[in-house]
Amino acid sequence: MILLSLQETLEVPPFEGVYSAKDDTALCPQQDDINYKIIGTLDCLRINVYVPEGTNPDSLLPVMVFIHGGDFRRWNSNRDTYGPDFLVTKGVILVTFNYRLGAYGFMSIHRSDIPGNAGLRDQWKALLWVRENIVAFGGDNDDVTLFGEDAGAASVEVHILSKNSKGLFHKAILQSGSVLCDWAMAERDTQAPMKLAKYLGLDTDNVDDALNYLYTIDPKLVITASIDTGLIESFKPTVEKEFFRVQSMIKDKPSELLNEASLSIPIIIGFNSREDHPNVRYFSDSLDGYFKRANASFRAKINNYFNLDDEDLDEVESRVRYFYIPDQNVGLHTIEAMFDFDADFSLMYPSLRDSRYYVEAGATVYLYTFDYAGGRNYMKKRFRVNLNVGAIHGDEIGYLFQQSSDIHPRCSETNEDKVIINLMTYMWTDFAKTSNPTPARHIFTWTPVIEEFSYALLGAKLQMIHHLYHQRMAFWDQIFEKYGEFMRW
Repeated sequence: MILLSLQETLEVPPFEGVYSAKDDTALCPQQDDINYKIIGTLDCLRINVYVPEGTNPDSLLPVMVFIHGGDFRRWNSNRDTYGPDFLVTKGVILVTFNYRLGAYGFMSIHRSDIPGNAGLRDQWKALLWVRENIVAFGGDNDDVTLFGEDAGAASVEVHILSKNSKGLFHKAILQSGSVLCDWAMAERDTQAPMKLAKYLGLDTDNVDDALNYLYTIDPKLVITASIDTGLIESFKPTVEKEFFRVQSMIKDKPSELLNEASLSIPIIIGFNSREDHPNVRYFSDSLDGYFKRANASFRAKINNYFNLDDEDLDEVESRVRYFYIPDQNVGLHTIEAMFDFDADFSLMYPSLRDSRYYVEAGATVYLYTFDYAGGRNYMKKRFRVNLNVGAIHGDEIGYLFQQSSDIHPRCSETNEDKVIINLMTYMWTDFAKTSNPTPARHIFTWTPVIEEFSYALLGAKLQMIHHLYHQRMAFWDQIFEKYGEFMRW
């Protein structure tokens, strides 16, 4: 697929003969999160299809379609990070793809030509492509599992709730992400084109003039401008206004859509045990700088998520602060508590709420927490986090996908790591094949959520546990019981 600026995805023109599809290095315009360089090109929409060797075209295989994360502003689907080796050897076809990011994927101005969520429509088009073409690769288009991590998981949930995606997949896996997370959506900024244009040299109040100007600007400069102005935070999925002949991906607040949902598909939902443990992102300037930001984040996060008056905002902030840091003094001794707050509020509790909605809607739900610390913990490696226990955000990726030797030198892979790779990939592919993630060798039985919340603890030992983080989750139950009606989305 190719694209034209902020508008609809365009199909690749017809071609004759053999098309060479070996180069997967294209990525959409973004800022790299390691060296902070602006990289990428608008000609970035690619679908990667990985098929096991010796596949019999007369015996169709289950298909697993993965959506990459990156906060809707970065990342790509390339095999350096999401290599197929571990999964396809278990007898499935793996599909990955790119989608537009940042301003090009999620600018919304409340008009039919730029309604927002272009990146989500890219994903939808990729799912349509799989539906129409995967049989030619030996895949079963009636047995598709959609899975994703971080923003990819939130995207999967959008497709679960969107009528447009109905029938395009049949099972789902949400890894460390939910459309209910505070970072997963934003309220549209209809002035964004004028703000970007002004930053880049054109001062105008006319949205068409601003857009026409932005179309002439190098995309890398547009990405830079969106970061420098802070507009990047508004370029995320948003509730759309419905327009004639425009496929709307999010027609209402997700919390409302979840309340109305009626589902029968099986779903795996989970997160990692140390989701927001400190890494280099948090200490890029100084401890004092971190403490100031963390101290302010209590109020900022709550205000971003709930539409409250000052009195209610004060009350919620006070209750949250007292629960996590009772003495109110922010310092080294409160770092773990503040990271618990970030993890609970921004990811773990939304995932728990998800599971409740889906169970009530009739879905079969399997919960997990990934707790393994080994040589292939992806984000620990990437950000050089020195933590010998648990798994931080994104760490499970290294046990589901083969990755380049730059990320994981083969010599660093232990026998224990190989065991976890086998366990994770068997559970994920068994779920894709049978709707049940219990390992084929029945090392333990992964039971679905029924009345009480039971989790599979995925680590060096596999076991079912009940009411994980019960006190912290119960606290947020109380907050949402009183203020849930004021959620922004």
